[in-house]
Amino acid sequence: AAGGLDRLLAARRAGPFGAEPGAGGLDAELGWGLALPGGRFLGTPFLLHGSQGGGGRLQTLGWRIEPLGPDGGAMDLGIALKLTRRAGGDAGSDRGILIEARLGF
Repeated sequence: AAGGLDRLLAARRAGPFGAEPGAGGLDAELGWGLALPGGRFLGTPFLLHGSQGGGGRLQTLGWRIEPLGPDGGAMDLGIALKLTRRAGGDAGSDRGILIEARLGF
């Protein structure tokens, strides 16, 4: 008990997967990489569903394009077009279109 065992075993309200309500969330992304004509780029349509603070939800539908390196692997470079929808939570609801560029080094 001196090590905090009583606190761990105390009854408390838990959210999904045993997490405290509002203490995080679970995000899931589903995508499929397709070689674009010419074989120099990888196109990935994707769908993202996740949670935000305050009980809100985020849904994203998008397309990501990445150049392929000489060995056929994806490089740390890309651009994505995303359609987003945020619903519920503290911030209310909104929709948007995002263009995201990524450069890794």
